[in-house]
Amino acid sequence: MQLLTKLTSLVGGALLFVASASAAQVGDIQVFYNSTPNFGLGVLDGPVFVFQNTTGTDITNGVLTIVGIDFFNVGTIAANSNVFVIPGVSNDGQDHGSGNFFTVTGGIYDSSDESVNADSVQFEFTGNQGSTPIESTDVCGIIAAPIFTPACTQGVSNDGTVPNINFLGGPGNNDGPCDNCFGPETVANLVTAGASSPTPEPSTLTLLGGALIAMAAVLHFRVRLRACSAKG
Repeated sequence: MQLLTKLTSLVGGALLFVASASAAQVGDIQVFYNSTPNFGLGVLDGPVFVFQNTTGTDITNGVLTIVGIDFFNVGTIAANSNVFVIPGVSNDGQDHGSGNFFTVTGGIYDSSDESVNADSVQFEFTGNQGSTPIESTDVCGIIAAPIFTPACTQGVSNDGTVPNINFLGGPGNNDGPCDNCFGPETVANLVTAGASSPTPEPSTLTLLGGALIAMAAVLHFRVRLRACSAKG
């Protein structure tokens, strides 16, 4: 009986894992670069990040990180609202050093003219909704959360003059020919931290199948044992 109880708990745990595997979307990150429309901020020759909270609960402790380069304290994204981060202009009160991505200079950081503009540059966002961690996910579903890169959304500029521009105006100084360059476009989704797909992992299915087989064997043994006892 004790073994049967353990197996039942094991199966229940596996089913719970499958049920909780999906992550709920709570918002997104959009970027525009030297473009119209532009949320009424005007045409800006550099990347502008728009953090959108599409739920009725504040996202707090938001941090946008450029892996190995710099990070920005986004802070709170209020329920059903947007927060704009303009590198070079927005000030989070942190010391970003001299000439870094989020160093406050009074003018937007023109990443296409700097070294941080490759398709492979890694970004990530983390935050919280109450006790629930929030993280960014790659909209193409290729890279494991919380990483997202410009590669996923790079393509033809808004005005069709550049065949392969990304949200940093790159790769390289790629925004030269365009007057209406990139976005606004969703470059990452914001989700509750965890698996980004409700599909159970193969290991979970193996665990569940093994537990069911073991349970069946125990039940079969008990039936035979009762039958033998009745004959005796």
